[in-house]
Amino acid sequence: MNKFIMSATLILFSAVLTGCSTTNSDATGSAKISADAAEKEAAAKAAAAREAAEKEAAAKEAAAKEAAAREAAAKEAAAREAAAKAAASKVSVDPLNNPNSILAKRSVFYPFDVAVVQADDNAIVEAHAKYLSEHSDRKVRLEGNCDERGSDEYNLALGQRRADGVKKLLLVGGVKDSQISTISYGEEKPKAEGHDEASWSQNRRTDLNYNAN
Repeated sequence: MNKFIMSATLILFSAVLTGCSTTNSDATGSAKISADAAEKEAAAKAAAAREAAEKEAAAKEAAAKEAAAREAAAKEAAAREAAAKAAASKVSVDPLNNPNSILAKRSVFYPFDVAVVQADDNAIVEAHAKYLSEHSDRKVRLEGNCDERGSDEYNLALGQRRADGVKKLLLVGGVKDSQISTISYGEEKPKAEGHDEASWSQNRRTDLNYNAN
């Protein structure tokens, strides 16, 4: 009887041990599954965050490129418009007709019995030389003049020397000989009609006439 009881007890104890082992194994397995699931979820969240960040960065880069392209296109359009306006202005307004330009001055003046262009008028001649060299289709007639003092023959010769002196400066400035003609009027075409130095100083001159050719 005692042997039977002992055997039963051993069997029962063995079953209990087996049950405990099974329970512990199940608990360990469940914990491992939960840890794996959490790890996968964290990895998925990290991947999603990276993807979202990459998409946001790509969107910002695309927006920046688009803005830069729009800005460049606007600048190019503005430059084209400015160039077109400048070209239209250059075509429509001949600087020779600008009353505020130095080209509006069409006469150089001399002291008595002098044929050399004076320093004060060099800039005028240089400006006309530049204009004529840039507009090869334009021509000018240089008209030498004198005051009333002196003989007709002397004044005609002096007027011619004055016109020829201006011509030499124009040629040095790049103007073609074919663009220039010269003539002397002597004392025949006074600008002022008086008989004093104030009038004579206006009559000793060379006129640049663009309308004569």
